[in-house]
Amino acid sequence: MKLQAVRDELSRCLIERDEQVEMLLLGLLSSQNVCFVGPPGTGKSLMVDSLARCVDGAEYFGTLMHKFLPPDELVGQLMLSELKNDRYRRMVAGFAPTADLVFLDEIWKASPALLNTLLNLLNERRFRNGDAVLDCPMWFAAAASNEWPIGEGYETTEALFDRFLIRGHVHPVSSQALNRLLYDDLPTAGPVVTADDVRDAIDFAAKTSFCDDAKACMTEILDALSNE
Repeated sequence: MKLQAVRDELSRCLIERDEQVEMLLLGLLSSQNVCFVGPPGTGKSLMVDSLARCVDGAEYFGTLMHKFLPPDELVGQLMLSELKNDRYRRMVAGFAPTADLVFLDEIWKASPALLNTLLNLLNERRFRNGDAVLDCPMWFAAAASNEWPIGEGYETTEALFDRFLIRGHVHPVSSQALNRLLYDDLPTAGPVVTADDVRDAIDFAAKTSFCDDAKACMTEILDALSNE
């Protein structure tokens, strides 16, 4: 399978991140969003950037979220020529609504208004641009943060957090791997598959049926979760 080449390339370029690589590839194949939480310097951004580098022809958009980030830097600037004609439209090319892979760094630091802008984009893969609704090509979105969205203010982020079904903590590398991280000249990921290869893999995964054993396992998981 061609995505095995992506896994191998990321494992070659990253240290002790095989679990997170599996999460990224699972998000890619299932079109489900991924959220990584961990202290600074644990390679959260590097993992997503490396995945984007592995796919030749992929449209990649990444941004650092903060409470003063304007929508223009996330979904595109307003078109002044359209405003003159009483139409409210954005130049979305090159921004999140037209990207195949989206990375939202420090996502929970953004304002509630900006986070609400992402709800339909991340779930339905749609974006309202003035009087038109765009179907977005996004395979999946990855987010990173130094903390989980809990405690005071969580009610303003709960809906968006629910859009990230694949979640995991990223720990610093072990003491055994620290010397390699500090002193080895680690390679930079390069293209090993094309964007069309990824689209074919996503389509194939979407057509895969669930066997009875998988359904029974899912039922057990849901029952266990409902009891906690």
